[in-house]
Amino acid sequence: MSLPEWTSQGLLPPGRHTGTMDDVHDRCVIGAPNTARRQELFGSLITFTELAKRIIGPCQLWVDGGFVTAKAHAPFDVDVVIKPGSWDHLRSYTGRERDRVFGMLTLQDVVVGEPLYLGFERIQPLAGELDAFLCYPGQDDVWHDTWSAVKGDDGEIIEGAVKGYIEVAL
Repeated sequence: MSLPEWTSQGLLPPGRHTGTMDDVHDRCVIGAPNTARRQELFGSLITFTELAKRIIGPCQLWVDGGFVTAKAHAPFDVDVVIKPGSWDHLRSYTGRERDRVFGMLTLQDVVVGEPLYLGFERIQPLAGELDAFLCYPGQDDVWHDTWSAVKGDDGEIIEGAVKGYIEVAL
């Protein structure tokens, strides 16, 4: 296993840790509490990685959130940032190709038209199992800082606390 051990707080040590999907499974499913729920989330993450390979092409995924902890409570979802290998390729997408990319992402402030006209604050891919975002050029530091932040049980960021996250190359 190439991923480091959990800290005494149930977090990865600070930094971006490179690993494979097998490493993610070993550390975040087998090596953490609530294995059954984590296995469900891992199945969704596997589906997501297969879609990312087909739709986006070569890329890195930065995996984070409650899934990448050994906290006692079960994680709700898996947080993922996609770093495309080729922005030129992705920018060339139009129509259906572009729709497929955005269908993989968390969408906010969505309005659905006829016949019901519904508004949603947030729609996450794979029935809410993932929270997924694109890392646009120049945003690496922003996402690194976001993924390194530690949140308390109340969801608020704990000032000065940092943790690690996982990078998987596809």
